[in-house]
Amino acid sequence: MADTAEVIKKLVLGNSKTKLLAIVANERGAEAAAAYEAITYLGFPFSVSETFQQRNTNKSIAEALDTVNDMQEICLRSGKCLVVYISMGFGNPYGDPYDTSLAGNFVDILSTLGIGIVSLADTIGVSTPAQITSLYTALAKAFPAIELGLLTGEKKVVTRVCDLQHAVSAVSGKVELVLEGEQEGAMNVARALLGRGVKALFSQCFPDAYKPKRVRRQPGAVAPPVEGDELASSEYRPVLEWFASGNHVSISDDMPQAEYAKQLSAVKGLERLTVKHLQPSSPEETAVAMELVLEGLHQNSILSRERAEGAITSYKDMLKSMLSGMGAED
Repeated sequence: MADTAEVIKKLVLGNSKTKLLAIVANERGAEAAAAYEAITYLGFPFSVSETFQQRNTNKSIAEALDTVNDMQEICLRSGKCLVVYISMGFGNPYGDPYDTSLAGNFVDILSTLGIGIVSLADTIGVSTPAQITSLYTALAKAFPAIELGLLTGEKKVVTRVCDLQHAVSAVSGKVELVLEGEQEGAMNVARALLGRGVKALFSQCFPDAYKPKRVRRQPGAVAPPVEGDELASSEYRPVLEWFASGNHVSISDDMPQAEYAKQLSAVKGLERLTVKHLQPSSPEETAVAMELVLEGLHQNSILSRERAEGAITSYKDMLKSMLSGMGAED
C-alpha cells in the first residue's frame, strides 16, 4: 500500500461511475486502504487450497478466516465493502482435497461472517462450462443474499458465437412453435431460431457467399457486368479453399482467448475479410467476428459444423464431411 496515495492522486475519475477496489492480505493493509475515500471495496484473497493460502498470504485457511472477520469489521467501521475471492475455486495443482461442495462450504462460512460479495477464481484455468453452471446454480440457490462473481484470469471477456449453444435450453423452455408446418422437438426449434438469427446477422454484415445470380436476358442481349457479385464470391474463396485443402478449426467456449484467436486466425483470408466488413475495435472482437463468418457460412450450408463432447465446435469443408459420413455408414 506504500504507493497507493500516489496512484490514487493520478487517477482522473471525474464523473465516472467506476469504483476502486484494493486487494489486501492483512488487517494492516485493510486499515490503510480504508483510509482512502476513493476506495470503495477491499478485497481479500481467500483460498480453498491450504497450500495456496500459505503461499499467497502466509496464513493457514483458519487464520485467513480470522483475517476475513477482522477485515469485515474494518469495512463496517469505515463504510467500505469487503469482497472475498475464493482462489483455486475449481481445483488446484497441489493435490489438496477438492470438490464443488468444498467451495460451497466456505461460502456458507463467509455468509455467517456477513460477507455480501464472493467471487470464485479459476486460478489455474481448469473450470468447464458445466462445472461453472452447476456450482453457480447451487450457490445462487443456497445463498440468494450473496452477490456472486467469477474471476477467470482473462483481461477482457467477449461473448463468443459458440456461447449461443448454452441458450438453447433457455429458449426451449420459453418457446413452443411449429416449424415449417411440422411438429418439431423444442430443442430443435430453439437451435433453428438461434441459427436463423446468426444467418440474418451474417447477411446484414457480409456479402452473399453464393455464386452470382443469373438474370434472364433476351436472346442476343449483352450480359451486364457482375463485378460486384464476382467480388463478393471471390472474397470467400481463400477461406473455402483453405477448408477444401483438408484443414479444420476447433474452438470452444472455455478455450483461452489466445488459443481461440490463434485457431481462427489460421484460416487463410478470414481475418482480412472480417476486418474489411466489420472493422472490429479490438483483437477480442476480431476473433468473435471471425467465428461469426464461419458460423454464417455454415448457416448458409457452405461449411460443415460438428459439435463434440466438451462443447467443442469444429468447422470443416462441407463436401469432405459428407463423403466422410458416407464412408462411415459403409
